[in-house]
Amino acid sequence: MEEGQPEESHEEDSNVEETDRARPTEEESRKEKPAGKRRREKTIQKEPIRKESAQEEENASQEAPSGREKPRVRALTREEKELYGSFIQSRSSKEKLIAAIDSISMASYTGNVVITGDEGMDTMTLAKNMIREVQMTDSNFSGKIAKISGSSFNQRNVTQTLDGLANGALIIQKASQMDRETADALYKALQQEKYGLIVIMEDTRKAMNKFLGVYAKLAECFNARMDMEALSNDSLVAFGKKYAREMEYSIDELGILALHTRIAEMQTSDHVVTIKDVKGIMDEAIRHANRKSMGHFVDILLAKRYDEEDMIILRENDFIY
Repeated sequence: MEEGQPEESHEEDSNVEETDRARPTEEESRKEKPAGKRRREKTIQKEPIRKESAQEEENASQEAPSGREKPRVRALTREEKELYGSFIQSRSSKEKLIAAIDSISMASYTGNVVITGDEGMDTMTLAKNMIREVQMTDSNFSGKIAKISGSSFNQRNVTQTLDGLANGALIIQKASQMDRETADALYKALQQEKYGLIVIMEDTRKAMNKFLGVYAKLAECFNARMDMEALSNDSLVAFGKKYAREMEYSIDELGILALHTRIAEMQTSDHVVTIKDVKGIMDEAIRHANRKSMGHFVDILLAKRYDEEDMIILRENDFIY
């Protein structure tokens, strides 16, 4: 995709009066009165009981929410797992991601997306994958996709740019760099009903929050949001161990320490280690463990290559070599 340029990809009324009911005689009416009185007395006697029950029900209703489980989040489809697997780092991030992708709409005035993440996080891949899912699931999507920076968008005619992307998508990187004229023009263009459009704005959380705080009307058009969060080194190592097990490998203690070291070395002020990075480290370690070397054959001969579950063991030298 060239900056700023579109790219083709393609349920009987029950209120019936009972007129046939026989009218009671005067004697029957007099006989019925005591019964009616007794019924009223019983009612009076039971009132406190009903009040007490009502109070109990009220108390129970107040206590119920605390023990009630959260509604289950829908499962991701197979295709969604492939697109978003590396961005799901916890139950919370899964819930946020599903809420975001379920809110995306081709109606230009709503269902647009905000993606935030620190420097070094793969926000652009997430944006592209969201558009890819729309392309796979919505036949109205034209396949026209373009990306542009906020500062470059300031130099363009907003209306003409969006007209060229009818029923397509636009990704605005560093969206907070848009000036007031561009932000206002974008809001007005998104209110038009002549075409469908998905706009994704990308930036850091701090910059995006400040930008949307200033341009509140524009923010109303972007009701789908995903804030990517950095994982701790321990969480990244836990993912590495889980990934290895899924691939039928295990990691010994020294191997785990080596994985910690690799992750720590990759964490810099300019780069935040992601799930994708850890997958890369694990894939390298697996390839190294499967090399045909003398140590490889010695481990097989000494029965040191597999653990008690018959999984290949990844060792320190598979991570640091």
